[in-house]
Amino acid sequence: MIIHFAFFKWKQTISKQELDTLRRDFSALQSVIPEIRGFRWVDNNSTENLDKGFLEGIRVEFDNIEDRQRYLSHPAHVTFASSVVIPSLEDRLESVLVFDYEE
Repeated sequence: MIIHFAFFKWKQTISKQELDTLRRDFSALQSVIPEIRGFRWVDNNSTENLDKGFLEGIRVEFDNIEDRQRYLSHPAHVTFASSVVIPSLEDRLESVLVFDYEE
C-alpha cells in the first residue's frame, strides 16, 4: 500500500466557506478516481511548534505505486490541483509539502 500525504499552507485571505468548498471538492475526487482506496483530511495537533505553517493536509491510500501515478496524472486531479488548490496556497508550490511511503 502507498500512503500519500500532502500538507498545505493556505492563503491568509481564504474564507472559511472557500476552504470548506475546497475540502469538500477535494474529498469528492475519490468518487472520480477509482485508484483512491482511502482519503481523509488530517489536522496537525503537534505541540512541538515545528509545523512551519503546515497545519492541515490530506492522506490518500493506493494499492500500489502505479495507482498513485494514475491518480497524480488523472485529469480530475491535475485540473483541481492547478485551478483550485495551487491558487489557494500562500506561496503556490512553496506552500505544499508532499510525503509518500510504502506500507
